Amino acid sequence: MKPMCWSLRSIARRVFFFLVWVGMAALSPPGIIAGNFYGGTSPANVPWSGGKMGHSFGFTHENIRPDATNFISVLTNQIVNEPANIVWFTIDPTSITNGNSDYESVMHLGWDFDSIQPGALATQQPKPPFFPRYEFRMGNFTLSPGDRAALAYLVVD
Repeated sequence: MKPMCWSLRSIARRVFFFLVWVGMAALSPPGIIAGNFYGGTSPANVPWSGGKMGHSFGFTHENIRPDATNFISVLTNQIVNEPANIVWFTIDPTSITNGNSDYESVMHLGWDFDSIQPGALATQQPKPPFFPRYEFRMGNFTLSPGDRAALAYLVVD
């Protein structure tokens, strides 16, 4: 049984409101709209915006899915301000998975998310046999093939 089903009209409406929200965020000073962590149209805002669109479709973060420990290792000693940021890496037993774990999903945090040395030290690493193929490929700026397949599954024709 599908967890939720949407018509194409419903999806179009969600995308429209998301694009309006992003447009407002881009035009507002940083921090004015709640959750606009990066502010405006900064390149750092691109994956964040894609993730917000994923949430509008009902997707949750790949790294907190109930079976995440089968696919990734969290390197807590490399998380900046770990006590405050560990929440981003904590398993959510209530999240709904849409298929296999997808390292390239727009809903997967980047390999160096909240790293003490971004671009140099990983905060999460794929487990074998997915390492090293996905070592630096976690996270994405757009919907991955797996994201598109999950979305197609949820759409009512």
